Amino acid sequence: MCADNRPGHGLNFIQLRIASATRSRWTDAIVHETTDNGWIALAPLASDAARDTADSDTAGTDIVWVWHHADLTDTIRVGDPVAIHDLYNVLAAGRGRFNVVTATR
Repeated sequence: MCADNRPGHGLNFIQLRIASATRSRWTDAIVHETTDNGWIALAPLASDAARDTADSDTAGTDIVWVWHHADLTDTIRVGDPVAIHDLYNVLAAGRGRFNVVTATR
C-alpha cells in the first residue's frame, strides 16, 4: 500500500468511492501491452484496437496508456479484461483497483 495518493500511486477511499458511484464513466477494455516501467496499454472495447490485441502495430489513438508506480505485471497481463474510469483515473482489474495516470500516445 502506497502512502502517496498522487496520480499513479495509492488509491484513497474517497477516490474509490466516488468512482464507484459514477458507473457511467467506466469503459471496458482489454490489456494490449504491458511494460516493465509501469505503463499499460489498454484497448477500449468500443474501439477497433480491442478486436486484435495480438497485433502490436495497432494504429490510431484508440489505445489508452495508464501508469502506476508499482509493477503490476503479476496482476495484469496482455489479453486481460479491465475497466478504466475516465474521470477519476481508476483502473479495475479483477478485484484490484488502482490509481493511475492516464495518457494517450
